[in-house]
Amino acid sequence: MGGQLTNKTDEVLLIYGTKTELSPPEFDNGGKFIKKGKSTISVFGSNWDCDGFYVPADRKLKQLVGEVIEGPVAVKFPNGVHVTVTQSGAVYEVNRPNVGVFKPSEFCRPSNYPTCVNWWIPNLIYSEIWEDAND
Repeated sequence: MGGQLTNKTDEVLLIYGTKTELSPPEFDNGGKFIKKGKSTISVFGSNWDCDGFYVPADRKLKQLVGEVIEGPVAVKFPNGVHVTVTQSGAVYEVNRPNVGVFKPSEFCRPSNYPTCVNWWIPNLIYSEIWEDAND
């Protein structure tokens, strides 16, 4: 089983994982939206591999280990881990250690992990994520 994520925030999350036919071919993974109270297993099945999630520009990430980080960032988790994301105001909190936090400027093609990743890392605020998820 790949990595999984449960969204226990009050918001829609942009998550990274298994590519689909609609994923831009130039990136190493695909993006999906997951609504509050849902898990990747319940929405996409146990074979969908979640690599991480996006923290918008007007949100912060409280890591399990380490400092609080301002968005926008993409958060990467180790393979096979089930992460739960909760929220306290504008701060997302995770229950597992991550293996990288990447700013939009830390995008690269091809990936050169742990320095940079070939993921779509936008500079969006939460309302823009919500709009995209509800189009």
